Order: sequence, then C-alpha cells, then structure tokens
Amino acid sequence: MAVFLGSYVQGITGFALGIVVMAIVAAAQVYDVADMAAVISFLAFVNVGVALYGHARDVDWGLWLSLSMGQLTAIGVGIWLLHQLSSNAENVLYLILGVFIVGGSASMVLRPTPRSTRSPIWSTVVAGAGGGLVGGMFAASGPVIGWFAYRQPIPVATVRATLLAGYLVTTTTRSLVVGFSGGLSEIVWQLTALGLPAVALGTWLARRHAALFDEGNMRRVAFTTLLLLGIGIIASAVFALAQTVTV
Repeated sequence: MAVFLGSYVQGITGFALGIVVMAIVAAAQVYDVADMAAVISFLAFVNVGVALYGHARDVDWGLWLSLSMGQLTAIGVGIWLLHQLSSNAENVLYLILGVFIVGGSASMVLRPTPRSTRSPIWSTVVAGAGGGLVGGMFAASGPVIGWFAYRQPIPVATVRATLLAGYLVTTTTRSLVVGFSGGLSEIVWQLTALGLPAVALGTWLARRHAALFDEGNMRRVAFTTLLLLGIGIIASAVFALAQTVTV
C-alpha cells in the first residue's frame, strides 16, 4: 500500500515516493529504516523509468547537472550517518526522520513563489547537496530539491521531469554505495520483489489517469497524512528517549 501510494503521488508531483513510503513504514515500525531506504532506492528505478518514458525531452539538463553535482558529494555522508545512528542511536534516528517528514510534508502543499530569474549554479549545487544528504539517509531527496526546483521560473512539466531524472541519480548512487558496502540483505531483495508490481501500477495510473485528481487536492491529502505520521513518529521517539534517560 505504501509503495503504491508513494508511486502514484510521485507520478503526479515529480517527488514523494521516498518520503511517503518511509513515513508509513516507519510509523508502523515493521522494518528497519536502513533496509527500507535500500528498497526504496531499487523501486525508484521502476518508478522513474515508467514516469519519464516519453518525457525525457522535458528535462532541464542544466538544472539536473547542477543538482546532481551537489547530490553526489553528499549521498555517502547521508548513508554513513544513517548507519551510525541506526547502530548507536536508533531513537535519535527516528526523531530526525519524524522532523524530516513533518518538514517535508510542507513542501507537498506550500508552493514556493517562483523566482524572476534562475538561481545561480552555486546555490543549485548546495540544494543538491542537501537533497543528497537526506537522500543518502532516507532515500527521500524530493522534499529538498523539489522545493528548490519549483522556485525556478520554468514550466511545471519541466520541473517534474527534472526531479524524476535527479531522483534517478540519488537512487543509482545510493544503491551502488550500499551494495559495495554489503548492505543489501535478503529482506531488501524480498521487499523489492514484492513492491515492484505496486510501484509499476501506481506510476502507470498516475500517467494515464492523473486528470482524475486535482494536483492541489492530492498535495493537501499527502500533506495531512505525512504531517500526522511525522508527528506520531516524533512523539514515539521522544517518549522512547525520555524512558532511556529515566532509566
């Protein structure tokens, strides 16, 4: 369900797969955050492939290149932080995740005011690095680079296609780093196999029937859902940390 919903929303907005899936699964606390981040990275290949098919010409390759340069410098740092926290401070990891989800949910509904001119390359690279950091940690760079991209004075179709192409950079790099470090466990492959049909169906429906749902309403529903899930994750993490301090 989480993968289907995330794929559908991302097919319409250009981002959200990672944050939607991570929020639902983390709130349920059924799988490890590091494992789910690896699964999301693999599933994103299918999502991006289906969503970008026939729309590659809409990608702003200059913007994509600058964002990618930033992402590539920070993805490894994000992965390192994830493993450090998951091994030594899991409650802190969930607290950071909850705050990220609450903040990221705002990017689903609060459309930034477009600039009159394009952002300079250096700020684009910095935005990409921010996306790479959270992409490395949670396989969810969309809220950061999505907010930045929607501020640029370019057509919405171009923003969506560029975000999808940028997401491909994050997931590819992340999968390679995690794979070479031995982080692809059996559960990662099992969940990836289970999620493939859901991600393909959700993305296909978004391409074929996006007009059935207003994008603004879709964003508001996603915002409300993510906000509630994020608050729940924060409350659970704070309660667990408080118990640890008390003990």
